[in-house]
Amino acid sequence: MEEWSHVELRRLGRAMRVARHELGLSQEDFAEVAEIHRTYVTRLENGKVNVSWEIISRVARALRMKPSTLIARAGM
Repeated sequence: MEEWSHVELRRLGRAMRVARHELGLSQEDFAEVAEIHRTYVTRLENGKVNVSWEIISRVARALRMKPSTLIARAGM
């Protein structure tokens, strides 16, 4: 799979953060639901790390949406 650009990663991270806030979840609570480390959530939301389809799927499930919806919300 091709790596995402920095712009795409920042957009995805922003979409994740907005959706997490809409659910009223802290990063810690969200990380627990998504089964990822809290510091990784921070890095994802800031667009600092490349993301796999597995992580997108976990994140989307924790945000109660389909992966395609999360990607669409990121404008991609």
